[in-house]
Amino acid sequence: MAQIRQLYREPSAMEPLLPEARRGELAELTCEILRKAGQLSGQIPALIVRKRIAQLVREMSSYYSNLIEGHKTFPRDIERALQHDYSTNPAKRANQHLTRAHIEVEKLMMDRLEAEPKLSIHSLSFLCWIHREFYQRLPEELHFSTDRQGKPYRIEPGVPRSFEVEVGSHQPPHYGAVKRFTDRFETFYGDHHILPTDQLVALAAAHHRLAWIHPFGDGNGRVTRLHSHAWLVRCKIDSFGLWTLSAASRKKRRNTTGV
Repeated sequence: MAQIRQLYREPSAMEPLLPEARRGELAELTCEILRKAGQLSGQIPALIVRKRIAQLVREMSSYYSNLIEGHKTFPRDIERALQHDYSTNPAKRANQHLTRAHIEVEKLMMDRLEAEPKLSIHSLSFLCWIHREFYQRLPEELHFSTDRQGKPYRIEPGVPRSFEVEVGSHQPPHYGAVKRFTDRFETFYGDHHILPTDQLVALAAAHHRLAWIHPFGDGNGRVTRLHSHAWLVRCKIDSFGLWTLSAASRKKRRNTTGV
């Protein structure tokens, strides 16, 4: 364990940040996705209709984001949460709060991306902003998680972790090196050298690397999915909010695992 922790003090441990194999094939697939995204956008030209559908898709995204984390929240419970109608069952109520927070933060993020076109979505400050906005919308009892020994610890909204964690068999970088890893993350993925035909490949790689860095005590999966969605918006591949990365990720996971 000590050797692993020492290894993960330097950002070189997460290299390469962009795969080199099958670049031509992946570029062709990216072009195909770009074409289909444009077709999807063209099928619903009316702005008011697109906005309404985007809201429904946002609710669906919160459902799948919860499901990826192992929490199943029925659509009717999501609708009730949006009306501040929460279950008396603690587990169901917690899931409702999580879905509502996801919906609100995604909408807030979309508005910010539109208002700040030069915003660095790969910066630690942006990731901390997502994390803070998410957790500030949760009740106090959901600001806690537990380590492998079952010992509870507090999650500070928008604050990178100041302790070591273990995620299954993965040992994330040492907490003292998180800033170095996220700086490298921003420098690489925020660089204009990434070609348009490599954007989706870079997005997928960044999605993995950000989850691997695990910059926060908890909530990393949700922050990572929201960050990836922000990148889709920047690439203009979200089709004005008409499809969701969380749903696609969940369906892919079910196809490969049978779950």
